[in-house]
Amino acid sequence: MVATVFEFGDFKLDCDRFELYRAGQSLKLERKPMELLILLVARNGHLVTRTEIAQRLWASEVFVDTEHGINTAIRKIRQALRENPDKPRFLLTVTGKGYRFVGVEANAHLGGGEGRLSSVVASNSNAHALEPRVTTILFNSQTSTAVASIKELRTRYKFWVIATMLTAVVTVGLTVRMRKLRHPEQKHETETRATANPPVSKLQKIEGWYITGSRPDQYEFGIDNAAAHDGHASLYLRSKGLNAQGFGAIGQSFRAEKYAGKRMRFSAFAKSEEVENWAGLWMRVDKGTQILDFDNMQSRAIRGTIGWKNYDIVLDVPQDATAILIGALLNSSGTVWVSGPKFEIVGRNHPLTKWGLKEPTNLEFENR
Repeated sequence: MVATVFEFGDFKLDCDRFELYRAGQSLKLERKPMELLILLVARNGHLVTRTEIAQRLWASEVFVDTEHGINTAIRKIRQALRENPDKPRFLLTVTGKGYRFVGVEANAHLGGGEGRLSSVVASNSNAHALEPRVTTILFNSQTSTAVASIKELRTRYKFWVIATMLTAVVTVGLTVRMRKLRHPEQKHETETRATANPPVSKLQKIEGWYITGSRPDQYEFGIDNAAAHDGHASLYLRSKGLNAQGFGAIGQSFRAEKYAGKRMRFSAFAKSEEVENWAGLWMRVDKGTQILDFDNMQSRAIRGTIGWKNYDIVLDVPQDATAILIGALLNSSGTVWVSGPKFEIVGRNHPLTKWGLKEPTNLEFENR
């Protein structure tokens, strides 16, 4: 049987409840740090590399600075555990490799001693979640019981989804049929109204481009010929409502070998309308699952309503890079348009954009 409660010192980690306790008191820990803590604790005594952490916790978030994300999550875990990084009790840093968690009590292991925790099955209580999910935290091929449990849960979940969809389809069909029988004269009126007021846009499949992000379901994108810039059609990305959660992004990825060893500039004209939080272009350079370089314009973001303006990102592509990703993102409600994107080689004298300011600024905190 899979154990999902671990104890170390005066702490208790309940994976089923996604809760961390100290002396019986619940501690606040955000989702990513909690998922990382579960991964580390489940592998008690074993090294977990930074590459593995990135693959398991950040694989779907293509435009996130994974290195910064891992460092932040580790810092928040240590704060929750009241750890001194110089004299840690539980969370050890293996320089240049990753992390090792120690101190989990023996009674928290899997029955039979065959392995550690294999998975955590939960309905995500996060306000951003729309449906139950199975979050695989760790896989151990020797733990057949855990593997069978995961397969069974996935089968049940698929059956539940299919049954729910069939029920919804039947219900909607019966409702529409009853309305037609009761109000046949409304058919022509409805068709006329739909023709006179077509939808503003439809989701489009655009070759080479895709939509992603932490909440892609909250956003939509497409081609806008009406909002052209200098004769070129634009690509829009907008929230579906006024209270969009998370962020959405449009992007594409391609092999890096043609640009290896070169300094590359990704630029585009962009405009925005009522962007509540921020938007910007983004570019990332990868080596396998490792992020080598990244810029998403957050330090010089597009906000509010702004007319057409040219923006750019300049990054170096190392010789061992394997992939390059480019696009635009929107965090919050609003709309952003991009037009005339370019990806070109620039000279070494062209400044990089990742690092922001070239020197310290306003150290006297003056309000000018």
